Amino acid sequence: PPPRPSLNHEKNTKHTLIPTQPQPPHTPPSPPIKMAMPSNAPKRQGLAWKHIGLYGHSVGTFTADPAAIQWKSTASDDDTGHTTRLINGQKITAALWTVFGRSAHLRVASKTSSGDRYPIQELRFDGFPPGDYDKLRQALKNLYDVDLSKHTMSSCGASFGKTDISGRHLVFRQCIVDDEEGEDGDEMMSMDLAEVSQCVLPGNTRNEIELQFHESDTVEYGTDQLVQIRLYVPPDG
Repeated sequence: PPPRPSLNHEKNTKHTLIPTQPQPPHTPPSPPIKMAMPSNAPKRQGLAWKHIGLYGHSVGTFTADPAAIQWKSTASDDDTGHTTRLINGQKITAALWTVFGRSAHLRVASKTSSGDRYPIQELRFDGFPPGDYDKLRQALKNLYDVDLSKHTMSSCGASFGKTDISGRHLVFRQCIVDDEEGEDGDEMMSMDLAEVSQCVLPGNTRNEIELQFHESDTVEYGTDQLVQIRLYVPPDG
């Protein structure tokens, strides 16, 4: 007969436990990285001009970037008295360019908020180099999709003309006399009525109107300001 197993077999047998290392958790494969191809579109970079005047204020720095057009007055010695104007780039609707002598003038029209009386407001800047027309036109086109148009002003030297109210601006135009009817010519002057502090009749002169303007306290020393202007209205006008 086969030998019987020993009763001490389990006792004499030693079991060795081999430690196992923990397996890392299963992670899904990463998606492939998409490489962006370089774009040929022009970069929307901002530009800046120094010594630019703002209508009714002093000179400062004019900056155009993708977000907005900003004008900031020149800083004083104690870094106070700054004046800042900001035009949202998405609200710009038009821009006009006019050359006066050795410098150029820029008008920027933009939409106002829904509660304003006038839907369009206009800021005017001067002091641009006349040769920067193409540079500024390209910047406005790239940044705000607005074309810079050339605006003709009358230089006939006439001291009379036709008046008109355009938005909140009082506009004077050259009067071209042809036979008995007068035609509207180019613009001679226009002023923002929001800059007028009051309109008075000076003394006993009933045929004159005096427009007085707000005076700015942030202008540089030695800078001249227009504080009033008188207009003669013919009795039979």
